[in-house]
Amino acid sequence: MKYILIILLILAVICIISLIAGAKWIKIRNYYVSSDKLNNTSTVTRIVFITDLHEKSFGYKNQKLIEKIDQLDPDAIFIGGDTVDSYSKVGGDYIPLFEELPKLAKTFLVLGNHEYSAKRDMEIIGYAQSLGIRVLEDEFEPLVCNSDTINVIGMTDYLSENVVTKTLAERFDAVPVPYYAQRFNILLCHRPCELEEMSKRGIDLMVCGHTHGGQMRIPFVGGVFTPSSFKLFPKYDMGYFGIGKMDLIISSGLGTSSIPLRLFCRPEITVIDLQGKLPYQQKKKH
Repeated sequence: MKYILIILLILAVICIISLIAGAKWIKIRNYYVSSDKLNNTSTVTRIVFITDLHEKSFGYKNQKLIEKIDQLDPDAIFIGGDTVDSYSKVGGDYIPLFEELPKLAKTFLVLGNHEYSAKRDMEIIGYAQSLGIRVLEDEFEPLVCNSDTINVIGMTDYLSENVVTKTLAERFDAVPVPYYAQRFNILLCHRPCELEEMSKRGIDLMVCGHTHGGQMRIPFVGGVFTPSSFKLFPKYDMGYFGIGKMDLIISSGLGTSSIPLRLFCRPEITVIDLQGKLPYQQKKKH
């Protein structure tokens, strides 16, 4: 009995430490993707991806978060939505972030479900655009960097229409994208959905968030629950997945929603390094 109590006490301490770390201790998670569609083989094109802030602030005016992103020296910054939170008071913690990020690198933004459900989508879009952030609403924008032109296709979250009238695949097919077969194509969207269908469309890399990594994770098992699947222990909770010829990267994000806790799931900045494939290389390295 004594040893059982000691074990339970140790587990409780570990959980408390994880909860504290999950509140503020940002993790940098790195991925490397190579492709024969990319010309640059001498260096990498670095994308820093943040998502699901949910009105959270890391330091005064999010200065700690801004400094960490700056130190990563990005070529482009992607913001994956849910910057605000429909369950909390109206705040402005995203404002200093939006003000500083375009000074560091070209910044792209798609909206998540919370911007729409909180009815703050026009506020976020207007402020982002006024600062030079490229807001993608079922649109394409080229990213020119390191001798490559990369197609960035950004899709709105389905809640933008209040009712699901068209699938993600149908809306994606309606976006005109030049040199689609020749260029490296990145799909930036808020949530991982219709994955098998999207993998058939020549997308090289799909980047999204929404899942919070399960927010509560069991070590060596994974996220307990994500809002994307409405299932316990979903497969697509966070990390890298290969689906057909498409790379999928899901970030666990930065903030929380509904339950203001993270267990074994630290807030995350995602770093994706892209590089041309040398003849002797495998297509993907992670």
